[in-house]
Amino acid sequence: MHVVIIPAYQPDATLLSICQGICSKLDNRPQPKVIVVDDGSTHPDSAGVFEKLAGIPSVKVLVHDSNCGKGAALKTAFAYVLDHLPEVRTVVTADADGQHLVDDILSVAELGQKTEKAVLGVRQFSANVPLRSRIGNTLTRRLVHVMLGFEVSDTQTGLRAIPRSMLPQLLAIEYNRYNFEFEALINLVRRQGYRIWP
Repeated sequence: MHVVIIPAYQPDATLLSICQGICSKLDNRPQPKVIVVDDGSTHPDSAGVFEKLAGIPSVKVLVHDSNCGKGAALKTAFAYVLDHLPEVRTVVTADADGQHLVDDILSVAELGQKTEKAVLGVRQFSANVPLRSRIGNTLTRRLVHVMLGFEVSDTQTGLRAIPRSMLPQLLAIEYNRYNFEFEALINLVRRQGYRIWP
């Protein structure tokens, strides 16, 4: 069984749509289907989004009192899974801004469960992707290749399936902001191997 984890800071109604979409496609699953971590959001519109999410039985909302960073939000959810959801074998991380389609999130989840390996949902870098993102991805791709000898086309993807067995190692990473995801990628590739989707 899997659960989808979405860290969120100042989200809009897109997050609500994502969670509703995931829950509707996993009707017969036990609760929760989605764990959302409110990473210290302060915007009034975001408060309304979290209030609506808290009213959905399939969604568990965890809250940070202040903004601690994406890595810290992910670690909060990982710890919750380890402490409270023994039946969950795979976690799937996704972004709150709608970058990942619901069908893609669930496809990555299914492949992660089937292979029992980390799965990276890679993006296609078109001209619409900001130049900063393309340059950052190029640099980190080269760094991963030099460090590990692996070629990973999208090192910055937030769409990842992660086996439960890797969660304690990821919790030990000292970083709490966006640098957590790069360090987590290195851990997953080095210790687990990985699959790419699509």
